[in-house]
Amino acid sequence: MKWSVTRLEEVEESFWKDWEFLCTHCHEGNPILDPRFVKRLVEFFPQDVFAATARTVSGEVAAIILLYYKGKAVWQSYKPSQAQISLIVMRPDFEPNVSDLIGQLPHYCIKLDFMSLDPREHQSLISVISDDLITPSANNITVEVLGDFEDYWSQRNKKLKSNVKRYINRIQKEHAFTFNVRELPDDVSIGVSKYGMIESRGWKGQAGTALHPGDVQGQFYEKLLEDFNMTNSAKVFELLIDGEVVASRLCAHSESIIVMLKTTYEEHFKRFAVGRVLLYLVIEYLYENKLTNVIDFYTNANRDQLEWSTAQRTIYSASCYRFGWMSALVPGIKKLKNKVLGH
Repeated sequence: MKWSVTRLEEVEESFWKDWEFLCTHCHEGNPILDPRFVKRLVEFFPQDVFAATARTVSGEVAAIILLYYKGKAVWQSYKPSQAQISLIVMRPDFEPNVSDLIGQLPHYCIKLDFMSLDPREHQSLISVISDDLITPSANNITVEVLGDFEDYWSQRNKKLKSNVKRYINRIQKEHAFTFNVRELPDDVSIGVSKYGMIESRGWKGQAGTALHPGDVQGQFYEKLLEDFNMTNSAKVFELLIDGEVVASRLCAHSESIIVMLKTTYEEHFKRFAVGRVLLYLVIEYLYENKLTNVIDFYTNANRDQLEWSTAQRTIYSASCYRFGWMSALVPGIKKLKNKVLGH
């Protein structure tokens, strides 16, 4: 198989059909790899993106990787912060030749960095890269929606169950609360707007990283969920206290996977742990409605988050080099540096 590399803005319409085919048949329609997600990313967070495509001898698509040139002979997989993993789709039985890919790139490449490779989605790529060139970057968590919610909750640790019960009782003593699911087109847009206002009032707003209805991030998520809503695949989950939205989660899903895209809460309700209460209600809803098979958080989970999960997997980053001697030398230098620094 040989690689062909084309600027993304110059690809033919059949390119997106190939992408959708691989996403649907090889990645269970993972929303992060859905062409609707990718198209909106490129629209709102543009870079000079190239598409590297590999085909079989018979012309069938085997893999597509989105890349961009960083400069100084370094290329990197295209992955804006809104995408939790690299935008790569490929057949699970495909064994990519990364050296051939490096040689086909239009700007001279010495180093090719792959950011946030997911072993569930990118194992065929991970398996051809030397372990010395791969670095763990996040510990992701999932909840497998098997059986009923009572079974799931009974298997959580005692402390988590006690805390959630205490949080709900604390709210009920002082307020009335409701759980709301937005899934109609106009309703989802309202939900994204309300989400943005909450996040903008918090620490992310002070840091300048919040989603806001009037900024690029806000417009991206509004358009993205509008696109997914065309197939009833977008949800905004909300917790309301006395009629006010105090916690929110933006989600997109296929028949197999729902992805937690964004989560926020009103910080002045922090003592009620409204984010955790909402998460409890969301998981309960997903079990009861059998919406998907897997809830994927795509996060670098801390100890508290691990308590909610039924499975974890490591997300990796990797660097590949044009020359074999560099592939052997660089890991050795890193090991020596870590030894000197006492890591």
